[in-house]
Amino acid sequence: MKPLSVGLLLVAAGCTHVAKDVRPPIAPESFRAVGLAQPDAPEQALAAAPERAWLDSFAAPGLVAAVDEALRANPDLQRISAVRDRARAGAKAAFGPRLPSVDFGLGTGRTSAPTGFGNRSAFNVANGDLTASWEVDIWGRVRDNYRAADASADAAQADYFATRLSIAGLTGRAWIDVIEAAGQAKLTLEDAEARARTQSQTERRYDRGVAESLDVRTARAAAASARATADASREAALIAARRLEALLGRYPGGELAPGVDIPQLGPLPPAGSPTVLLARRPDVAAAEARLIAAGFQVNAARKALLPRFTLRVVGSTSGDGLRDITSLEGAIAQVALGMMAPIFEGGTLRAQVKAAKADAYAAAYDYVSTAIGAWEEVENAIGQDATLAVQEEALRAAAEEASAAEELTKRDYTRGVATIFDLVQAQAQRINAQRSLLSVRAARASNRIRYHIALGGGAETGALGATPAEAREETGA
Repeated sequence: MKPLSVGLLLVAAGCTHVAKDVRPPIAPESFRAVGLAQPDAPEQALAAAPERAWLDSFAAPGLVAAVDEALRANPDLQRISAVRDRARAGAKAAFGPRLPSVDFGLGTGRTSAPTGFGNRSAFNVANGDLTASWEVDIWGRVRDNYRAADASADAAQADYFATRLSIAGLTGRAWIDVIEAAGQAKLTLEDAEARARTQSQTERRYDRGVAESLDVRTARAAAASARATADASREAALIAARRLEALLGRYPGGELAPGVDIPQLGPLPPAGSPTVLLARRPDVAAAEARLIAAGFQVNAARKALLPRFTLRVVGSTSGDGLRDITSLEGAIAQVALGMMAPIFEGGTLRAQVKAAKADAYAAAYDYVSTAIGAWEEVENAIGQDATLAVQEEALRAAAEEASAAEELTKRDYTRGVATIFDLVQAQAQRINAQRSLLSVRAARASNRIRYHIALGGGAETGALGATPAEAREETGA
């Protein structure tokens, strides 16, 4: 990955100077020159967006249903959707100055004029004006402003896909958390019930003179501690349920309970090429689109220093009524070509160029940071999966041995061979091993979801979202 990182830095560094020769900041040939298989446009980075096989790989219908519900009702996603629509509308508005503007004015009034011998005559007057103006975009400043707005709209679209993917990941991990919390609550409740039975057995042994008062107090302390742990686990399960309900856009009443086990995981799917990862991640596409927009903004700011040429056509007519002003007879037409060049602006325009360049540098480094962060997330998830898999096997063996040891200690305690301390310790080892196993299984499942999200939705599928065509249909673009 090191050569790719260097290539990204070279591309990003070169992009900030591109305004000097009036080119978009990221040209496809620039990516190919440094060995990056980056798509030609941000939209193509989203072309792999609709597939969802990464969800199906968990073989958990409840997970799929939870993600679907979150994507329909999550308020944060709805907000990002509105931001996306606004950006697309802004791009349409930025296209307007490239076309002529036409205005029509209509007025009427009553006036009077002298008719001689001190008399005046009053009559109605109507007038109409038609004005058309168009900035001749010789230098391409208006075009660059539009392209910057269009690239910003592409970035907003990519942000929308990135948010969908993030919400899907958050929902999936919250779904796993609910299952884990419910399982922990069940284990602690079972432990509390087992400790209560041990307490009753110890008290009966004490009544028969077989056990001592220390044994009774130890059993009672263990039972009380188990009840407290069970209460805490039950509250933790409610909190986890509320967190998931909030992501689903529901009232967080703590009433949701998946009621299933943590999904069994298969082998980790391959991550694929790091260059392909950049083409699949919607946040990388958003960073690229912002970099493109920043380059066009630099171009537009530089061209604002050049003269502007405007073509203006004005037609006016007047008469006694509507019939007169709609007649071409007597109409006056004017055609003018104007030029306006900045002479002294107090340094404003040159400061705006510097600010635009600074924004371009920031966008370039943001792109590099986003790309490196994407690789880091994938590498961390791969390493974490391997570590958690080893821990899961070890803890599964520990849980089995602890359960067997507890059964042996129970029999020995009943026969008077083992002490209450041995039994309490065996019970604690068993519950701790089972809870640790449940935690590591949940952590591995959550990490697997994180891995798919880091890959942009999966090694072969792309991000969870709509295709660009569907997105344009949604927004009316």
